[in-house]
Amino acid sequence: LARCAATAARMCEHAWRDRLLSDPVELDRLVSAVVPPETWLFRHAPAFECVREHLRAIGSRRVRVLRLGCATGAEAFSLAATALACGHDAGSCEIVAVDWSPANLVRAAEGVSTPLAQRGPLPGWAMRHFQADRHGSLRLSPEGLALIRWMQDDITSDRMSPDCDVVFCRNVAIYLDEPARRRLARNLAACTRPGGLLCLGHADPPWIWSGAFRIWPIPGAF
Repeated sequence: LARCAATAARMCEHAWRDRLLSDPVELDRLVSAVVPPETWLFRHAPAFECVREHLRAIGSRRVRVLRLGCATGAEAFSLAATALACGHDAGSCEIVAVDWSPANLVRAAEGVSTPLAQRGPLPGWAMRHFQADRHGSLRLSPEGLALIRWMQDDITSDRMSPDCDVVFCRNVAIYLDEPARRRLARNLAACTRPGGLLCLGHADPPWIWSGAFRIWPIPGAF
């Protein structure tokens, strides 16, 4: 209703619903209004320890990492710092960070995490890949940003990167209806290469991974 009132024509609810079907800009404004834009650095830190262990086990070949629903980029920054800590650079690692919102991606591409995105200490091995500014924000190093490719898309589409060694999609499914969740579940299985690592969130329904994945029982990593 707030978006109805915010439109220039102050549409009735039914007219505004019709507009959503034909106006991607208005749809993006709605999504931006109702979906939290923030994640935080190294959220549930044991998951990143799993990623670090996994990347080290892969060795020297090129790796691909996928972050679905990247919001303003804090978890993509965390993944980039993790890859750097394992000795990777832009020539040996690509992180594809996908979000619906162009506004989120513009902010994310700056490589800056605000104090709100800092909810705990950074792992010691990651600290050198960030620099603090006078406002209390942390900026990812240029080497870290060079690993990330930002992509605007629907994460339930069939255009996601295949053969990914690591896939992060944490607490995103709660914002989707049932058909979209099932498309997402198919994507997660299709995008993660055999032996790859999928990191979900504590709010994600178990059937998303059931059948295609086995649990790696690391407390706090989900």
